[in-house]
Amino acid sequence: MRTQFIVLSFVLGACGNASGAVWNISPDGTGDAPTIQAAVDLASPGDEIRLAPGTYYDAVTRTIQGHSAPRTTTAVAFTSVQVHLTSVGGADVTFIDGENSHHGLMIVDGGDATVSGITFRNCARSGGEIWGGGIMVHRSSPTIEDCAFVDCEGWAGGGVFISQGSGAVIRRNKFVNNHGGDLAGGLELFQTSGAIVEHNTFVGNTATRFGGGLLVNDSSASLSANIFANNTAGEWGGGLACWANTTLAADCDLYWNNSAPEDPDFSVACALEFGIDGLVYADPLFCDPSNGNYLISSQSPAAPEHSGICGLRGACPVGCGPVSVEASSWGQVKVWYR
Repeated sequence: MRTQFIVLSFVLGACGNASGAVWNISPDGTGDAPTIQAAVDLASPGDEIRLAPGTYYDAVTRTIQGHSAPRTTTAVAFTSVQVHLTSVGGADVTFIDGENSHHGLMIVDGGDATVSGITFRNCARSGGEIWGGGIMVHRSSPTIEDCAFVDCEGWAGGGVFISQGSGAVIRRNKFVNNHGGDLAGGLELFQTSGAIVEHNTFVGNTATRFGGGLLVNDSSASLSANIFANNTAGEWGGGLACWANTTLAADCDLYWNNSAPEDPDFSVACALEFGIDGLVYADPLFCDPSNGNYLISSQSPAAPEHSGICGLRGACPVGCGPVSVEASSWGQVKVWYR
């Protein structure tokens, strides 16, 4: 059944009522609409599309005006409506799967759309649209939070690609084992302004050229309390890269064991200085990364008890006791203490 809800909103200090419909969707098609796309097509701005636990394998082909010329591509869903796509049970039990053949979600002219509590996995560039395997965003101001992007691929922004918008918020997400065929394995911000990237965990992402974890490209952004670990790039910026006319503010981020041949020490190709503003190079002490467990040890420098004013670093809380410590290379130690 389609239900209605009313929320209180506070905008610029004023109080007012805003209403929107809730669309409940199930993987077996028995919800208020048979697919995510069907719900989006019926939705009005401000509606919430709520996914039941399970895996969504839909494939829809459309022509969109994305980052450049109109292109025909395939995704699980497209939206140009300011909707709120979320889940009932969270990212651990709710999956959008691109079957290694198509994108997860395409947001074009979607206003302040939000996406939360979903794992995007096995998503890939498709047809003419090569950017953003998991989510591609264009001319929008999305909030993407409490999601996971796993084993996704795009020419740039294997996990997420955001272009020509403002005020995007990327918060408490995991970017794991995504690949950029050219740039940005995990996330790329391209010609965006005022983006906020905070409390995310970037692990094991790769890029053929640069920006294995994150690429900030001709954009302005603020980074805070993220973890960049074991990301790689074929040229530079294995963990983080800045390119073109970029303005970046960063504090409280943790870097560990990222690699690229042109900056082998920390593999951070941005004007950052470790040891100030809470920027540290240290093993995050994940509980069981070989089995995809990125909770952190109680002894982790990312844990609130050891982070000072930074609080929790990364997307995942403390989930285990002491774990073994990975050794630093001599080159990394020399750079850290010079």
